[in-house]
Amino acid sequence: MIRYPVEPDVAEWDIEELVGGTRMTLCIAAACVEKKEPRIVTCIDWKATTTFGSSETFDKFQKLGKGWIALMAGKASRARELTSAISRVLKTQEITASNLRDVVTIGAATHGRNLKEEYCLMRLGMNYDKFLEWTKENQTIAEPYMDQITSLKLGASVLVAGFVNDEEGKPHPAICKVSQQSSEVTIETHFGAIGEGASIAIPPLLRREYDWEETQLGKAIYYLYEAKTLAEIMDSVGPATSVDVLYPDGELKSLMDAGYDYCGDLLKQFGPKPRVTGVAWKDEYLGPFEDKPTVKQPSPSRLSDSRKSERVQ
Repeated sequence: MIRYPVEPDVAEWDIEELVGGTRMTLCIAAACVEKKEPRIVTCIDWKATTTFGSSETFDKFQKLGKGWIALMAGKASRARELTSAISRVLKTQEITASNLRDVVTIGAATHGRNLKEEYCLMRLGMNYDKFLEWTKENQTIAEPYMDQITSLKLGASVLVAGFVNDEEGKPHPAICKVSQQSSEVTIETHFGAIGEGASIAIPPLLRREYDWEETQLGKAIYYLYEAKTLAEIMDSVGPATSVDVLYPDGELKSLMDAGYDYCGDLLKQFGPKPRVTGVAWKDEYLGPFEDKPTVKQPSPSRLSDSRKSERVQ
């Protein structure tokens, strides 16, 4: 255990390892429509946490240029480094539906390479290429270092969002996620969520059967607001909220106080209640236990009429 004041023989990176850096959550991005035109709604909290405390002062929204934005979660310093690496690649490419994932992957891979360089320089006093050469002649000694290098994580998750042109040349929403845990880069169809609060925020969106092509802007804003608010049961997700809307031409609009008040009213009406009252239970609702249990069959599908017709066809 490290005691304070810190003794001289305790290295600064040991303290950083103890603290774990400044961690950020939660970020959500979702596609939707407004008057048949695509939009992307984003929702973030402002809380960042360390072992020693937290604050509501970290903006997790960043413009990448050329109509693209990024949402960041995870370790703050690593999130900015990862986003910066992705941004540099985005600025050199014409982004399409077919190359978005590849472009973001290149940026993430660049960040991963930088982490390896940092490790080798700080721990071994040599760059990564020199380390690879050294391992060929010192395989036994180098093995534990190689294990540590291959186990390095990106340290952050990022959602990259913007618009690409479809086959007809019309703007189409695109959301790409870089995962901190798996380092995997994926294209999200309807919405994406990152950060510790994502495990709480995603289920309400699934429960709402979120489909971007059938979700109007106002409803999308409320759905994300609801999901984020429910995620506040986690200590790492703070109450401060920002909701923004990205348009195909790169314009950004932010939800105003009246909009937040309206979402709060909707949450009181449609959101889950912390307490249940007025339950009138009857004894007849229970019966004798049987070895062959009574099984309630699932309710009919709640698919919309249009989807039912598609399924039948």
